[in-house]
Amino acid sequence: MPIADRNLRLALANSVCFEKILPHVEKETFFQTQLHTAYDDVASYNYTPFQPLLEYWLNLPFEKHLGALKQLYWVPDADAITDIWTYWDGEDDYFHIRSLAGIEVSRNMTTIHLEYIYDIKDFSPLTKLPELTTVVLYGRIDSLEPFLHVQNLKTLTIDRYDYFGHGLKPSLENQHV
Repeated sequence: MPIADRNLRLALANSVCFEKILPHVEKETFFQTQLHTAYDDVASYNYTPFQPLLEYWLNLPFEKHLGALKQLYWVPDADAITDIWTYWDGEDDYFHIRSLAGIEVSRNMTTIHLEYIYDIKDFSPLTKLPELTTVVLYGRIDSLEPFLHVQNLKTLTIDRYDYFGHGLKPSLENQHV
């Protein structure tokens, strides 16, 4: 299944580069080699999404490396976020992941840490990650039910959320989560 969510694509590309599976160009080098100018950390392009770097990150050939990816982190200081919008501080949902569809190609993933999710309705793609042991989510979770079916899940952390239980917590605890 293709990865349609732009921010999931960015998060996966960022993680493949962070784990040094795929190299990427540092922002300053990108400016020198692609834009033929020096990077300026006070220029106006730092205060909005910078389209050339967004396109760079989206066009990295990361998909063929997803089988080797062990950890997915989408956090405030992720290189892709700070490259694309240097001074973004969470003031809107620009980097929020809305769908996990397609993540299942990362079959060796053990850890998922997503600080920017927004109304993800379907967490079932996580059930297709046989090595997944740790999930940390920041955002709204409508149901914990899909997590009952994550085969090797040991740690589930949900922070800043609107989930109120619906009786599944004991079921997760019975699975030693």
